[in-house]
Amino acid sequence: MRALRRLALLLALSPAALAAAEPARPLLPGIFGADDRVPFEPDAWPWTAIGRVNREVGGFCTGTLVGKRQVLTAAHCLRHPRTGAPLPPHTVHFVAGYRRGEYGVHARAVSFVTGQGPGPAADWAVVTLERDAGIRPLKVRALSVEQAAAARGRGGLVRAGYSQDRAHLPTRASGCGLTGAVPGLLLHDCDATRGDSGSALLDGEGEGMAVVGLHIGTTLKDGGPRNLAVSAEAFAGAVAGGR
Repeated sequence: MRALRRLALLLALSPAALAAAEPARPLLPGIFGADDRVPFEPDAWPWTAIGRVNREVGGFCTGTLVGKRQVLTAAHCLRHPRTGAPLPPHTVHFVAGYRRGEYGVHARAVSFVTGQGPGPAADWAVVTLERDAGIRPLKVRALSVEQAAAARGRGGLVRAGYSQDRAHLPTRASGCGLTGAVPGLLLHDCDATRGDSGSALLDGEGEGMAVVGLHIGTTLKDGGPRNLAVSAEAFAGAVAGGR
């Protein structure tokens, strides 16, 4: 109950108070050149399926509904930020369509399924919620090696999430693309920073839009920073198995 009261207090803050809590900051890791992130209102599908993954120990990531009770996010978001210990599921909350203190749905987690292994390709998690979110989820579409190669640089991807410096309204970076691919992983140039971990890389248009990757952070490769995502091929089976 105490945790829910804290959540209610956060969500009850006025838009003015929320704006005051978001001072202008310099560019953060994962923003390359001009900042291409654009704030938007998550009031229509598929944006209603995107929300914040809030931790009672503090901090948040981004999550995307990929099933009636399934939320896709990064596995590192489900660990204690200081100790690295796995968080109890009931201390993780998903708030869909969150903006300026308002939201579409709030539900606790009841269980997690995460990737196995030490590498970054295992940094994914499927969170099962305590109830049906009542929101249309996004489909997951795994890209083959050939499809990933075809998507490089073509500017057809969108990444949407809740950044650390814009925590109370989601932003999306559009017209970005893949810059490389290795087994299980995608390199991309969609602007993203802290808080955007767990946000989906989306491909397609209209009803055909689907999750093809999961942003997990920024890495150094080929002498410079690159944004890194887990390919949907790594978690598509877990999503399908939980439905």
